[in-house]
Amino acid sequence: MKSTALWTPPNTDATNSSGFNGLPGSGRYYNGPFVPIIYFGQGGVWWSTSSSSSGVASTYNLRYDSSIINQFSNTPTTAGYSVRCLKNSALSSSHVENNFLKIYPNPTSDEIHLSLRPGNYTIIVYNSIGQAILKENGINDSVLHLARFGKGVYIIKCFDSLSFRTETK
Repeated sequence: MKSTALWTPPNTDATNSSGFNGLPGSGRYYNGPFVPIIYFGQGGVWWSTSSSSSGVASTYNLRYDSSIINQFSNTPTTAGYSVRCLKNSALSSSHVENNFLKIYPNPTSDEIHLSLRPGNYTIIVYNSIGQAILKENGINDSVLHLARFGKGVYIIKCFDSLSFRTETK
């Protein structure tokens, strides 16, 4: 699970044999302060999609001095940890869709086509470090030109002003 690089020694049993390539990171405690930088390289925490109740979710933890994967099932969602998308099949398909939003082609080299149910939408595109790089209001079907932003991973968030639904792809 762990990457063979960037962890504090001894980086016990780090082989990356699973291909997950878990890297150490930092985080934010549930009550606001950030984890001190002196601990960088010692652990990594990732959110799960599992939640047992409102306000808590499961997280998984790796440490530099252990090969054990720890699961914590009641982590407050006000904490801040890494997110890792694991459903690679959706990323490599020609399009991503549900009953609310269709995005195609995926991946793309220039433009993304959005097909939405009737309504009034706001689309925000974020880069991989969380910066909003494009925002469009009042759209239905649209073409987003992404070539000017260069190669990378982008998050598309769509807000439905009628039902206040949000979809993130």
